[in-house]
Amino acid sequence: MHLDHILFGDPLGVSWRDIGEAGVITLAVIMFAIFKGKDLLVFIFDHQHAQAIGLPTKVLHYSLLALLSLTIVAALKAVGMILVISMLIAPGATAFMLTSRFQTMVGLALLISVTNAFLGMYLSFFIDSAPGPTIILLLTINFIGVFTYTAIKNRYIEQKNIKITVTHDDQQSNLILSIYAHLMETTTVSQRSTEQHYRCCCLADLQITK
Repeated sequence: MHLDHILFGDPLGVSWRDIGEAGVITLAVIMFAIFKGKDLLVFIFDHQHAQAIGLPTKVLHYSLLALLSLTIVAALKAVGMILVISMLIAPGATAFMLTSRFQTMVGLALLISVTNAFLGMYLSFFIDSAPGPTIILLLTINFIGVFTYTAIKNRYIEQKNIKITVTHDDQQSNLILSIYAHLMETTTVSQRSTEQHYRCCCLADLQITK
């Protein structure tokens, strides 16, 4: 086997035996996700809670490592040793920036990986490049595009929230100023009424004295 095939993979050179092995591993991963997906989700995000409710955390831990190892072995023949990590991380990282729901995230990661795999194979034929690196290049472009879009969107939402907060603060400040002005005006009128009442009493006293 050529060194380039080990490092960068050779999707066009896989045999039916390799396809069968990948299918068996895929079936095992899908079955495990169906029957133990919820338990695995609890174990991954809250290990202590999983132990507290009696889940077999050691079985889940080693099952996850075994499935991950089998997935890496199956992907090595397609994308090689160097690119397999990118193939595993890029779709999930891209989907993570698009949604916060785990089930939707898994579906998006599958859609992104399958779509880019087909597009990479198709594009590599026309640009005369290796299929594995072409697939990873498309995944990288997708990640950068989604990252840029998410950053711009979050910045826009943040600026919008700041404007709303400033407007709300200005309204509160104007309300406080109007209340203060009303109180000052009321106090001034009250003081004037008191002074007028005091002057009237003084004049009345003077007239009585006379």
